[in-house]
Amino acid sequence: MPVLFAPNTDSLRAARPMSSMELSRTAAPPRRCTPKTTTGCITCKIRRVKCDEARPSCTRCVSTGRKCDGYVRQPYATVLSAGVKLHVSVPEYRALDFFHRHVAAAIAGTLDLEAFWTRTVHQASQSEPAVRHAIVAISSLYERFGTEQASKTNAFAIQHYNRAITELVRATPDESVLLAACVLMVCVELLLGNVPAAIVHCRHGVAILNRSSVLPSTRRQLLPIFCRLSIPPHFFGHSPSTFPLLKGLDLPDVAFAADPYPDPVRLRAALEILSYRAARLLRTGAECRRSGIPIPPAALREQRRLSVSLTHWAAAFDGFRATTATGRSGAWIVLALDLKQLLVAVWVDCALAPDEATYDRHLDAFRTIVRLAALAPATDTSPDCPQQPRRPRFTFEMGMLPVLSFVSVKCRCLRTRVAALRLMRARSAARENVWDADVAFRIGRRVVLLENGVDVGEMDLEGFEGVADEVLWEGPDVTRIPDVEMESVFEVDADGAGWRSVSLFAMGDKDKVLLVRERVSV
Repeated sequence: MPVLFAPNTDSLRAARPMSSMELSRTAAPPRRCTPKTTTGCITCKIRRVKCDEARPSCTRCVSTGRKCDGYVRQPYATVLSAGVKLHVSVPEYRALDFFHRHVAAAIAGTLDLEAFWTRTVHQASQSEPAVRHAIVAISSLYERFGTEQASKTNAFAIQHYNRAITELVRATPDESVLLAACVLMVCVELLLGNVPAAIVHCRHGVAILNRSSVLPSTRRQLLPIFCRLSIPPHFFGHSPSTFPLLKGLDLPDVAFAADPYPDPVRLRAALEILSYRAARLLRTGAECRRSGIPIPPAALREQRRLSVSLTHWAAAFDGFRATTATGRSGAWIVLALDLKQLLVAVWVDCALAPDEATYDRHLDAFRTIVRLAALAPATDTSPDCPQQPRRPRFTFEMGMLPVLSFVSVKCRCLRTRVAALRLMRARSAARENVWDADVAFRIGRRVVLLENGVDVGEMDLEGFEGVADEVLWEGPDVTRIPDVEMESVFEVDADGAGWRSVSLFAMGDKDKVLLVRERVSV
């Protein structure tokens, strides 16, 4: 069984034996020859140096202050025909072609630095039937997502999804294939709107990734992905006590901060670990406040560790920001990482706070998040894919939407909240992982109505110009909504209307927690 994530190794060309006279005349040892590759960036090809193929800009160019001119997109036929002849039907071939040309880059979002969707999945689809069938299902579901046909049963996609599962059961592939298949099946279930099943697949992937037998190269590539996948369950009814912990998560330390040439891949991987552990801490604090129990000492120690590690990460990020070559891709990487680290800093500081007033200390961070989000490209999820539609219908990765949704429910500045709500529909995908833009907008609108007493459904931002922010967000703590939790089950009425239940927790008299359950239309 092939290994999907094996590290690249150089092969040596065999040389004929040399006589003693020839050896004496040789001033240098024979030159090592390596096979030529055609997948490097344009800049490294021109310089005739080996490219590390990091995306969207290679580390070799970035670390030396050069501008990386990106990669030449390989035609799909070349990708399919390289090494393996696939026996696929015409509908399958069309779905694979659509996936490689359009879907992979779109669902990967803006920071596909691991190149899982744009490179690893391409390679795996040629030799692993389970991966290939899952890709066909994703391609078919994505093509119909957000259209009138989306509500109808996609028999073609379901057939290939079932065939992917059958192949995994029949062939019992190695762990690298199982982990890749877990990611793909999470994607299928998210496109189907089946959040509980997506969480089950994620749980299985975490269990496999925690095994000591997983190759280090596999773990390095997929650990950040499973960190991101393990965040949503903590906002959909799961807690650190009910969802497994990813093992071997090394936090940024002093050595990480002192790296003179910060790698964007390492930066993002470290930030995903911080995000994941901060999300678990946030859920721990919410459960303690809800039940009235004291904060465990272990949680307080975790908060201190995360705070220190976040400082080290920020130092490395400042170095990366200073050395990153200018250009659209480099600027977008900096913006996306900056957005995420601002959110994680708020999570870490406020996770174990006894009341919501702690969030008011981060008003500047909320405003900066909104300002940065407004700078993001409105036409496309990836600066390197101008052919994508103006607003992506679905992204597997979490981009703007979860960040702006958090601002809309936690920030007390009404102007900032309204701006975040507007940007949800202007800058985010229709659905990012488990977050639906329309649902997030309605939840934020409802929280603003409960806390500020204002319905912002049709409110114009221009009406807030010149109004002091302090006037807009002062209010008694009793009016705050300390926690919002979405049900993972998606409901459909007899008339075809979709609903998702949302639990809003409010503080009542004598510090009692009041639960308000509402159904939000999708």
